[in-house]
Amino acid sequence: MYTRLSKEDADSNSINNQLRTGKLFFKDLGIDESKIKVYNEGEGISGGAEIEDRPQLQQLILDIQNGLISTAWFRDQKRLERSGMTLFLFTEVVKKSKVDVYFGNDLEDFKNPKGFIMRGLKSLLNESTRLEQSWETKKQLHLNMKEGKHRGGMHTYGYTSDENGYVIVDEEEAKIVRRIYQMSMDGIGTRAIARTLNKEGVATRSNTVKGGSGKRITVNKHTGKETITDIKDIKWAGNTVRGIIVNEKYKGIAYLGSEELGERKQYDYPIIIEPKEWKKVNDNLKSNRNNSGKNVKHKYLLEGMIECGRCGRNYYGRTRKDKSDHYYLCSSKRFPELNCGNKSINIDFIENFIWSTLTSSSLKNQINLQLATGDDKPKLDTLQLEVEQLHKELTKHKNAKKKAIQSSFYSDDDRDVEDIVKAIQSKIESTEEILDKKEKELDYLSDASNKLDKVKDELSNVKQETPFNLRQEIINKFIKRIFIESDNNQHMYEVKIEYNAPIWDNIFVTNQAYSIIKEMHPIKAIPQTIEWIKEPKNVTYKKQLYTKVEQYQPKFKHKHIFNTSFEQSPWEIAEMNYYYNKLSN
Repeated sequence: MYTRLSKEDADSNSINNQLRTGKLFFKDLGIDESKIKVYNEGEGISGGAEIEDRPQLQQLILDIQNGLISTAWFRDQKRLERSGMTLFLFTEVVKKSKVDVYFGNDLEDFKNPKGFIMRGLKSLLNESTRLEQSWETKKQLHLNMKEGKHRGGMHTYGYTSDENGYVIVDEEEAKIVRRIYQMSMDGIGTRAIARTLNKEGVATRSNTVKGGSGKRITVNKHTGKETITDIKDIKWAGNTVRGIIVNEKYKGIAYLGSEELGERKQYDYPIIIEPKEWKKVNDNLKSNRNNSGKNVKHKYLLEGMIECGRCGRNYYGRTRKDKSDHYYLCSSKRFPELNCGNKSINIDFIENFIWSTLTSSSLKNQINLQLATGDDKPKLDTLQLEVEQLHKELTKHKNAKKKAIQSSFYSDDDRDVEDIVKAIQSKIESTEEILDKKEKELDYLSDASNKLDKVKDELSNVKQETPFNLRQEIINKFIKRIFIESDNNQHMYEVKIEYNAPIWDNIFVTNQAYSIIKEMHPIKAIPQTIEWIKEPKNVTYKKQLYTKVEQYQPKFKHKHIFNTSFEQSPWEIAEMNYYYNKLSN
């Protein structure tokens, strides 16, 4: 049994009514209720939506293809579709499957050409009805705006509706809006304003809607990682404050309709900020940007590369002209109540250290070892799956943009059409950026036999003295991610480098004065290293290691000594560990 209810459907088509009718139908067929599976799409789902945006219909089709369904029931053809394409795709599946499909009490013969014509005519009528309803809805929304009524969905911060649906100023929130404009005019930056509002416990729009329930999903544009946040926990941010300052509604202008489709119209809106004052604040906004003595023109070599090892957020760069505040720091520090406590790290130190690591002889030695032992870190299959998934996400976002333009009036979002499209476009650009990086990585690793040799040759040509832009390009090519975590009790940092190239990850520790740097071995290197040193051709080298083992024997108190000593390189420790165990036996 498949059920669905769109916004335009009458009450008689409610989900409960569909369920009751469906159960009576199956009872008349002599089918026990325990054998009925309900595919409930829920309310607010348009029959014109694509199949991929209707997960229950998608699952029903999959189950029909897998032979799990003998009888499928819809209250009427409109429950299935109001789109000719959906009908066509569904028909193709049914024709190839052994399933009886009922629209109401009528068994449909999907192999009969006459039935195909009738269903097609109904589909055209359904789609025409949907488009007509959409047109009427748009017309009504424009009429509401013209009369000063709310268009529906979430109100813009500072506004509410009276008992007759007319938009009025919410005086309590309007006080916050006016204060934001005044603080901005006083030269306070948007982030500083947000911090003040959070410190005072001022509720955001998300906190006050529907009791502050629900989730918000954000996507990291550098990694594609999704973060889910409870609506009630959403705080003021610099971008939220900026959105209020640049919103023309506050000076009495509102827009409705898509500019791309030629439907954009301007309407009057209750004024909270006088137009002259609005213009003055917005003209002043540019001079307030990052107004904290920062050198906003500073170029950050590792922008988007560093991830907090404690909470998983991005590290971002912050500096002043005199370098008195010159750090990469966890973005959780923007909100004191969310601060994970991971320490900031000096920009000059970490940038120079990462660049020196790429150009060091130690890294070249590690590559030589990997060439001798073989590569134990195949990434091609994983990368291929990631690239395929990103292509699907990109297609989904592009379809969403198209639908947002064509069907934006069904959205509950209070932003203008352009804002919705911009938000989706931002997702498209973010996905394209991640996809481009993954595809380059995939291309780079595809030549399995020569990949490490290529890395070695390319790194051999990298010079310590390299221009900034080229240096950043090289880092982005070879390094996938940098993780930083501080041990505040031991006053130490751990820096992990994860490579795009097929190089074992490196882990380094340094004190917080940056005066001592020691390398921890990559544990995955040990088994291959041991296999390598078992080879007969390395007999001479084995004898040399006996001496080294004797030299460091007092330090080797455990079976695995790599956690007790950082003095030697990773492969040297692995070798000594192997031979020390042999001597002990």
